[in-house]
Amino acid sequence: MAGSRGSPCCCCKLCCCCGERETRTPEELTILGETQEEEDEILPRKDYESLDYDRCINDPYLEVLETMDNKKGRRFEVVKWTVVFAIGFCTGLVGLFVDFFVRLFTKLKYGVVEACILFTMD
Repeated sequence: MAGSRGSPCCCCKLCCCCGERETRTPEELTILGETQEEEDEILPRKDYESLDYDRCINDPYLEVLETMDNKKGRRFEVVKWTVVFAIGFCTGLVGLFVDFFVRLFTKLKYGVVEACILFTMD
C-alpha cells in the first residue's frame, strides 16, 4: 500500500516518514517517464488547462541547466532581463510614436475641416 510507513510513496518513491520529497509534480514525472506504477497514471491537462505557467521541463533545457555554473547562470539572467527591458522600451516607443502621429493627424484633420467650413461660409 503506497504511503504507509515503510513502503514507498507514489509521488516521491521514498518513505513518507523520511520527510524527503520530490520537487517535481506528478504531471512532470509522467511527462519525463519517471513513474513506475500504472495505477498512478495522470491524465493530460492539455485538453482543459492552460500550460502558460508550467515550468519548462524538456530534456534539452534540463541538460543546459545542468551544465551551467553560477557565473554563466548569472550572465544568462542578466541577458534575459536586458532583452525583456529592451522589448518593453521598444514597445513604449512604438506607443509614443502612435500617440504622436494620432494627435498630429487629428490636428491636421480638424484644421482642414475648419478651413473648409470657413471657406464655404464666406
